[in-house]
Amino acid sequence: MFSLFALKLESIIDNRKFKVLLSAICVFFGGAFGALSRFLISELLCITKWGIPFTLIFINFFGCLFMGIFSSLFELFDHSNSVKHFLLVGFLGGFTTLSSFSLEFFELIKNSQIFLGFLYVFLSIVLSLSGFYFGYALIKVAIKCW
Repeated sequence: MFSLFALKLESIIDNRKFKVLLSAICVFFGGAFGALSRFLISELLCITKWGIPFTLIFINFFGCLFMGIFSSLFELFDHSNSVKHFLLVGFLGGFTTLSSFSLEFFELIKNSQIFLGFLYVFLSIVLSLSGFYFGYALIKVAIKCW
């Protein structure tokens, strides 16, 4: 419903400043929901094994997976820029922020857990990039099979 409303609003109003403002509002609300979701999942699941905060690794993986899925879908279908900004830049950007990643890495290094710190970086990057690729490829394959 929001997508249809935003698409209609964008087509009616051909004012660049308004479109930028609408996109900014979408990023603002999407970012708030994404950051809140990341916080709640981190607090509720709190999975740490061998000193590595796996919760954030999983959040980044699934966030990147959905980033890949939605990026692929937005290439295939008409969509509102406002919806794209809300989901990709706002929600998923706030959900998979690297600032939390950097903080977790710094805490491991600060606590002299050098190996675990770099293992954490390696797993985070590989799983996040893999998640994006698999999400993107999943939609491409599903569309071909459909």
